[in-house]
Amino acid sequence: QNGNAQLEEANWTMGDSLGIRWDSTAQSNLGYSTVNYNRWINGKNANISDKTGKLLFYLNADELNKVKVMNNAHQIMDNGTDLLSSAGTDWGNGTLVLPFPNDSTKFYVFTICIYCNNGAIANNAYYHIVDMSLNNGLGKIISKNNLFIQNVHQKIAAVKHSDGKKWWVILHEK
Repeated sequence: QNGNAQLEEANWTMGDSLGIRWDSTAQSNLGYSTVNYNRWINGKNANISDKTGKLLFYLNADELNKVKVMNNAHQIMDNGTDLLSSAGTDWGNGTLVLPFPNDSTKFYVFTICIYCNNGAIANNAYYHIVDMSLNNGLGKIISKNNLFIQNVHQKIAAVKHSDGKKWWVILHEK
């Protein structure tokens, strides 16, 4: 018997241009990711797809370990650079993407800055807002580097609220 799954996590982007699509096609090594592989980006890649499994955007870290947002054309999203994040860490789970509860065109991007080389205060989590209705569906960061919570370690996860719309964001206190 066939089952239907949510496809918002259907695409995974990873280092060295590796992309994996987790759906009935089970394709791998799609070659569309621009994520540069180095040991410093392990906790800085995240992605989101729409309900049909179409890749919307993903996160990447450059050679200076700064997080940037890439659109589904594999170009830097408008205003998608210089997100506050850690530099020089290879700890996992340092970024997260979540949809707005009541707006299918907007998304939260969360980043954590533990060892910051970009003027941010260490051990803080930040949020940034993506609006996919802009730039002909390629999206734009409409708000970035907003303080979310202080005194955290580089671990972030989320669990869907029982209402099926909102999310609980879970962080590790420093």
